[in-house]
Amino acid sequence: FNWFKSDTAINSAANQNKYSGGTISNTNLTIFNASSSDIDNYSCYAVNPVGLSRSTPVAVNIIMVPVITPPNSTNVPGQENTTVTLECQVAPLDSLSDLYWTKNGVRLNTTGSSKYSGGTKSIPNLTINSMTDSDVGRYECVATNNFGTTEGQNITVNLEYKPQLNVSSGSIVTSPGSTISLTCIVSANPNISSFYWSKVGSGLIDSSSNTNKYIGGTIANPTLTITGTQTQDSGNYTCTAGNTIGNTTSSFVSLLITLVPVITPPNSTNVPSQENTTVTLECQVAPLDSLSDLYWTKNGVRLNTTGSSKYSGGTKSIPNLTINSMTDSDVGRYECVATNNFGTTEGSNITVKLQYKPWLNIGSGFIVTTPGSTISLSCIVSANPNISSFYWSKVGSGLINQSSNTNKYGGGTVANPVLTITGTQTQDSGNYTCTAGNTIGNTTSSFVSLLVT
Repeated sequence: FNWFKSDTAINSAANQNKYSGGTISNTNLTIFNASSSDIDNYSCYAVNPVGLSRSTPVAVNIIMVPVITPPNSTNVPGQENTTVTLECQVAPLDSLSDLYWTKNGVRLNTTGSSKYSGGTKSIPNLTINSMTDSDVGRYECVATNNFGTTEGQNITVNLEYKPQLNVSSGSIVTSPGSTISLTCIVSANPNISSFYWSKVGSGLIDSSSNTNKYIGGTIANPTLTITGTQTQDSGNYTCTAGNTIGNTTSSFVSLLITLVPVITPPNSTNVPSQENTTVTLECQVAPLDSLSDLYWTKNGVRLNTTGSSKYSGGTKSIPNLTINSMTDSDVGRYECVATNNFGTTEGSNITVKLQYKPWLNIGSGFIVTTPGSTISLSCIVSANPNISSFYWSKVGSGLINQSSNTNKYGGGTVANPVLTITGTQTQDSGNYTCTAGNTIGNTTSSFVSLLVT
């Protein structure tokens, strides 16, 4: 007599911790500590001198909450635009009422998604398509049946990428004998395995072989410090870093070792401003610590900024010049001038202009004429920037649309502000105003009175 699990004989005597019985003297088979591995078809066999008989199989199904097998790895690396599959081995699968994944504790909606596939009862594994940085996070498989819910282990998804490099300054100007540092900020996953600085035209810089000249520039300390600078150190420098994903070389850092000051041209040499506002003029000068004097000129004349309420800055410690409470008298050409022991450098001319809404002058305030005359209403316009709109109005009648009555009116436009009225009639009598506008604002003139009598 014997019991079989599928086609495998069960030896209960050899595995008494798991089985009891299943023998001639005790034909019933008892299974201890039942688990999902015991799910199968069982049958018994009996033999006597007449022959052999086999029972109808008995299906054993273990009813329990879902069991999720821990994944092979809880840290899953992925690379940009690749596909990553997260494992969810769950049993018993056929008893599940729900299976889903969470990301950072929030349930994922995988239905009809191009980002995800799987992650369901029929396909428990979750596939993340076209990996990006936004897919980084903690993922968890959750399975539910009628007996409860089981949460799998957190799986952390990381994005692997080749080094990203950021050099802190694109241009450094200093004087001979200085100590300067070239900074290279590195971001990489996995960590970098190689790093070096190069000078264009001279090749790789080996700081370990010239410790009197160079410090750093290594994996442990990417910042390259150059001591005792000389004019031959001038040039373009790059940093290069590599990991198992790839190598990256930074943009240039330009180093200039100079004697006389260097003033970087400003972003704009035309600076617009408005009345009563504050305007700051830029002066980027180097090497700053070697300066003996720094000042600004206006229209070629040196400005005295000391103790001034009109100006602030414009000195060695604060090279940029700030003009407070702008007025029309501040319009002009400004220039930054820097001096050290080796010479003087003049910056680019910066033209400061005052922007204002239109100023209007209508000349005569009263015009008397006879019927049938031709008269002109003048409106002198001053504006910065130029006006973008202009029209005349008659009080009580509204805007005058001269384009719809060219036999009556001429001008009165942006191009020709003078309004000409031909064939005057008594009903033309009244008060007229002109209105002009630009990006700063709109202005309406005072009245000009016309009497046709």
